[in-house]
Amino acid sequence: LVFICGFLRCPPRQGGITCRGKPEEGQLAASVLSIVQWLLSCLLHAIKNVSELRTDNMELTAMLDKPPTILNEMLKCDFMVAMLCLAKNECVDVYLDVVKKCQELETLLAQNLTLQTTLSVGDSLRYIIEPNLVWGTA
Repeated sequence: LVFICGFLRCPPRQGGITCRGKPEEGQLAASVLSIVQWLLSCLLHAIKNVSELRTDNMELTAMLDKPPTILNEMLKCDFMVAMLCLAKNECVDVYLDVVKKCQELETLLAQNLTLQTTLSVGDSLRYIIEPNLVWGTA
């Protein structure tokens, strides 16, 4: 799990990761999108159960902190953004679910100003919905 989180921050630059034109390219893109879907699900669960935070539930606190951090780091990496752009076209059903989760998160954050200022996911949600915005080529 630690290795996966490290990889998500940004894959190795030396030698890079290439799978151009191979089936693995689509599989890797689908995996990156699935990870984003999972992180958004974790964040949604934590926000919906935020009242439990008052009981110092450390696990739930981590679920509020870690997904936005990982998502923000992923979107700083051109490789990850490229994988999201590819997955948007390759895995339409998963992508539509991700968009739905982003919209649900935006709605929940709009209703809770405290969380809105605590969690820095606003731009990330917009970039996940439209990854080309990261490069300014939407």
